[in-house]
Amino acid sequence: MNTHGTRLNALLPRFIGSTLGAVTPNGAAIRAIREARGISLRTFARLVQRDPSYCSRVEAGTRGAGDQTLHRFAKALAVPIEAITKE
Repeated sequence: MNTHGTRLNALLPRFIGSTLGAVTPNGAAIRAIREARGISLRTFARLVQRDPSYCSRVEAGTRGAGDQTLHRFAKALAVPIEAITKE
């Protein structure tokens, strides 16, 4: 086996273990929690370091979000990640 394949195989289990798998954002829950906390979309976007239009599309369900972004959303809303995701 070449060294590239060896390095890839060494990284693959760590990469796979760091993903959420088939979990997707629950936009309605994100919006409901954000609004219940009195956080404007613009402020929320600043907290999660994303564009307001991106956050709006995630909340509307027309855009997905990666693991890192979902973790930022959960942290900004002070909820466990399970509260804003669905399988």
